[in-house]
Amino acid sequence: KPPVGAFALEYLISLAPDEHLWLAELLFDQLLMWNRWWEQSRMMSDGALAPGSTRQMYSTPLNCINQDPEGASRCETGLDNSPLYMRAGYDATFVAERNVIDSVDVGMTALYARDALALGKLARRLGRLDAAEELEQRSARLARTLNKELWNEDEGIYLNKMWQTNEWVPNDKSGSLTVAPTYFYPMLAKVPSDLQVRRLVSRWLANDTEFCVLEQCTFGMPSISRSSSAFKDNDYWRGRAWGPMNLLVYFGLLEYPHLAEVASARRALSAQSEATFLPEWVKHHRVL
Repeated sequence: KPPVGAFALEYLISLAPDEHLWLAELLFDQLLMWNRWWEQSRMMSDGALAPGSTRQMYSTPLNCINQDPEGASRCETGLDNSPLYMRAGYDATFVAERNVIDSVDVGMTALYARDALALGKLARRLGRLDAAEELEQRSARLARTLNKELWNEDEGIYLNKMWQTNEWVPNDKSGSLTVAPTYFYPMLAKVPSDLQVRRLVSRWLANDTEFCVLEQCTFGMPSISRSSSAFKDNDYWRGRAWGPMNLLVYFGLLEYPHLAEVASARRALSAQSEATFLPEWVKHHRVL
C-alpha cells in the first residue's frame, strides 16, 4: 500500500505530542527501514516512484498475491481498478527486470515525499539527527522531481509519465487527460508554488466539468475527473467518491491557507465530504 505510515503517525502524535511520542520511539526504526525500501525498490532514475510487485518478498498470502504482476502493482497504489492504469487509453505494462510498471506515479511520489518529511520531523524530536538529515534530503529530492519531471505546464497539473520514454502517459480514449485526485497530492508536501496551486484549483479541482469542488456541487470530487471516459463507469475508483482521497486532498489544501481560492475549495470539500460520508456512517456505521 502507499507510503503513508509516518504521515499518519506524525498526525496522531500531533494531537498529544508529549503523551504520544512513545509511539515514535517504538515504530521509528521500522518506518525508517520501510522508507528506505521505497527508494531502493521503486524509485526510478528520475527520482519518481513507479508502482510495482516484488512478488518473491511475499511471506504470507495476501489478496494481491493471486493477481498478475500488473494487477498486483495497481494494488500497491491502493487504486486497483483506476483508469490511471487500465482501460482508459493506457494499460500499464509490467517491466519484470525492475519489478514495476512502465509509468512513474505522481500520487505515490508525493505521498513518499510527505512521508519522508513527516519521518524526518519525528527523527528530530527523537534526537536521530543523521536520520533526520537523510529523510529531509530525500523529501527535497522528491519535491524537485515532482516539479521538474511531472509538472505539465501546458495543462496546469502534475501527470504520470512513462519512465522508459520520458513521455506523458497516453490521454484518455476520449482524447482528454485522465486526471485523478492523486494529482493534487503534491500539495501535501508543499511542493507546488502558489501560482501552481492556483492553476490546480481553478483549472481542475474547482472546475465543474472536472472535480467540481464548489458549493453548488453537493457530491463532489470523484475518484476520476468528469471529463474522463471512465467517469461514467461509477465503479470503485472509476468515478465514485472516496473518503481517503478527500482527506488527503483536504490535508494538502491546509498547507496553503493564505490563498483565498484554496480556502474556498477547502470549505466546499469539507461540506461535500459531510454530505457524502456522514449519511453512510449514520445508516450503516461505515465510511467507504
